[in-house]
Parts: sequence; C-alpha cells; structure tokens
Amino acid sequence: MQPIWSLLAPELQKKLKKQQSLQEKMHFHLPEEYRGKVHCHLSTGFLKIYTFSSMLASKLRYQQQQILKSIDSDPELTVQKIKILVGTNPEYLNKKTEKSAIKLSQTAKESLLQSAKMSDEPELAAALLRLAALADKN
Repeated sequence: MQPIWSLLAPELQKKLKKQQSLQEKMHFHLPEEYRGKVHCHLSTGFLKIYTFSSMLASKLRYQQQQILKSIDSDPELTVQKIKILVGTNPEYLNKKTEKSAIKLSQTAKESLLQSAKMSDEPELAAALLRLAALADKN
C-alpha cells in the first residue's frame, strides 16, 4: 500500500512542503505560548495568522509589532503586514452535546407540587408545577 503523500501531484507536494516550512519558520518567530495554537499563511508579504480563540487573537494583535521585528530578522521571510483572524474550531462544530434528561422521582414530584401550593408567588408556583410535570414525562 502506497503512502498518501506519494499519491499527490508533484506540484502539490512542493506547495505542501513549502507551507510546512513556512509554518515552522513562523512558529519560531511567535511567542512560545502561541506556537501550537495558530496556523499561518503568507502571501505576497501579507501574513495571515489564524486562531480559534478571540482572546489569543487580541494578545497577538497587541504583540504584532514585536512579531514583525522578529520576522524582519529572517532574510528568507518578507512580511509587510500581519492580519490576525479568528475562526471557528471545526472540532467544536462537530462535537455533539448530549442533553441530560431530568429524572424526577415521585417523591420529588410530590414535594414540588406541595411547594407550589404553599407558594404566595404565582410565577414561582407556575415554575414549580412545570418542573413537577417533568416527572410524568419520564
């Protein structure tokens, strides 16, 4: 069985190697705590840094000038401007959360009904009755 890398067209392999090299170089110029949390793309002197955290993006924007100075020291990279973008984490989109069903015992139901009868506040009584009704759905 052939590795998937060998199935790619040679020019695509070359572009992927170049992108991987760029990622490694760019990560070197970023502060250490951000290196594994961003993805970089360089196109005609315009560096785009993608992250999934708006807080991290704000910190990177604050340090943008220092990052540019560090990049300027590398003769192989030419960056005039940095743009920091926040994306949606694809893992978060695919994650399915399970809704936990509320299970009430008959004793809990009776207690809620009794509390609703004793309540002087109509809104609280209505909320307690709705909650007690959940026991019937189980």
